[in-house]
Amino acid sequence: MRKKIFIAWLLISMIMSTAIVGQDLEYKSMIDSINGSKNIRKVYIYSSIGILEFLAIGVGYQLSPKFSISVKSSGPFIGGGYIFPNGAEGIGTKISYYVPFSIFNCINFESILLLHQTLDDQTPAFIKGYFLDINIGKEIIDKNGLRVFWGVGICGNDTADVPGRFFYSIKIGLNYNFL
Repeated sequence: MRKKIFIAWLLISMIMSTAIVGQDLEYKSMIDSINGSKNIRKVYIYSSIGILEFLAIGVGYQLSPKFSISVKSSGPFIGGGYIFPNGAEGIGTKISYYVPFSIFNCINFESILLLHQTLDDQTPAFIKGYFLDINIGKEIIDKNGLRVFWGVGICGNDTADVPGRFFYSIKIGLNYNFL
């Protein structure tokens, strides 16, 4: 019995080490190709739609082959409606980290300050709440022109009228890269 467990462990460790080395080589070749060529975007604009963030528009700057930052205007659903969920509008930032793994190549953190919500216009505060989204996805950063991107993850919001909630996040969009 111990011999079978040892053989199974040995096979699994060999398969896993091959997969990890293969991913590491793929990552190095991607970074080398991006660093070797000057074809990495500098400025980009984008728009996206999704399940809970029904519309987002933004402009961003590629800081390095691994990082980008953008400013966005967004309209997320915040929940609490009868037929349709209540919405909100706000402005925020998106920070992206690029590293290839599986079918993905970026990890995104998005933070939005909600300035207006459909539930209550009587709230005296300027900032009505916040919306956070952490997702992984696929985005092309080393080619000029119009490109499609997508992401899946988890998001959450908190406002004075709707208590904090967490949901899954799915989005798809278009970005235009300027080299």
